[in-house]
Amino acid sequence: MEAKVEVKYKDGSKEVKYFSQKKYDKKNTTQFRMKLNNNTDKDILNWLANQSNKQGAVKRLIRNEIEKKK
Repeated sequence: MEAKVEVKYKDGSKEVKYFSQKKYDKKNTTQFRMKLNNNTDKDILNWLANQSNKQGAVKRLIRNEIEKKK
């Protein structure tokens, strides 16, 4: 049986991950965090709230911007 790791987040939530998943994430992924202002970024927050896949929507916008630069 594989070892489990409990991940605790600042917001108080918890998630159980297998050690192999944690190892994979460390080697193969990068997390990026944004801080948005509820007043000045309301348009962005509203748009994101209406996306069923927020990560996919942000990636699509970035890739479209990259393609425009080519």
